[in-house]
Amino acid sequence: MLRASALLSAGYDMHHDLDYPLMTQTIATDGKFFMFVTYQLNTIELFKGDIDNKLYNAYSASEPYQLYGGIQDGKASEYSGREF
Repeated sequence: MLRASALLSAGYDMHHDLDYPLMTQTIATDGKFFMFVTYQLNTIELFKGDIDNKLYNAYSASEPYQLYGGIQDGKASEYSGREF
């Protein structure tokens, strides 16, 4: 996961923008539903307006998928294997 401390230790801050995009992919879940998420960090100079900084950060997420319907006798019921 991208963290501010990692960017700072690499020499980037609000006055020294990134040399190249940083991409991350993850799965967000609450244990029953999950989504595939991607995020591309292109700039950390968020204080600049659109005229001064043409770069923007990008985020996308899939629709939420339901992994199972419920719990019965300690086991997942109505398991949906279509995502795998």
